[in-house]
Amino acid sequence: MHISIVGSGYVGTTVAACLADDGHEVTTVDVDEEVVAAINEGDAPIHEPGLDDLLAAYGGDRLRATTDYGAVRGTDVTFIALPTPAREDGSIDLDVVEAGVRSLGDALAGKDGSHVVAVKSTVIPGTTEETV
Repeated sequence: MHISIVGSGYVGTTVAACLADDGHEVTTVDVDEEVVAAINEGDAPIHEPGLDDLLAAYGGDRLRATTDYGAVRGTDVTFIALPTPAREDGSIDLDVVEAGVRSLGDALAGKDGSHVVAVKSTVIPGTTEETV
């Protein structure tokens, strides 16, 4: 299966590496060019036990990273794994998620056929229906 993940932080990169290890072709999309370059070179942009070995094995090959949201059109499913930090009032900040899903929507608007989008980001009930 061809899988894309929007967000290359702790969750996105770890999930991507595990899916690549399971034999899937995985593309992560991130706005940080340094993170993208690290993944493609097989270097972990974050510290997570076991991640270094998986990225060394699959980075730039079965697991690729890009800043181009258009890459999601060549995949079957996209996982949203973007940060949702807490605001001072205790609510979650959805600004990054909203920007990411807008870019994802723009990219998928040009795709023929269906595409599954799954939200892995921490969101409150109703966010997927109302925002994503």
